[in-house]
Amino acid sequence: VSHKRDTVLELNTADTSQLQMLRGIGRWTAVQIVRYREQLGGYYAAEQLREIPHIDQQMLDTVLKRFTVNTQYITLLPVNRISVARLQRHPYLRFEQARDIYELRRNCITLHSIDDLHSLPSLSDEDINRLNHYLSFE
Repeated sequence: VSHKRDTVLELNTADTSQLQMLRGIGRWTAVQIVRYREQLGGYYAAEQLREIPHIDQQMLDTVLKRFTVNTQYITLLPVNRISVARLQRHPYLRFEQARDIYELRRNCITLHSIDDLHSLPSLSDEDINRLNHYLSFE
């Protein structure tokens, strides 16, 4: 008898044991989901699970609908106060991009919104759209 259930979980608060209750998610996958969530600072969409290396895409096809995402749980990066080292730890930023954001901030003194990043050639519109969920400009 399977203990797996067709339940719905909030992706930013579910722990590994809760994740393993879903059909198709074993211990390894649950750990990867939580680890990537910690690296990101939280998920803004269940589709982000597709970014996890070596994750079973067919399994995701069946479990994605089992997740809700509360973006209030996302940990924001304070772009006007953060170091290059801390910025580049985010999965959506390479060193060059983190450095460029830092230099832009240094030259402008204060970044006011995500729009200020459009002047950086190292960041594509797609990069900026993804980062928009993780940066705060206070």
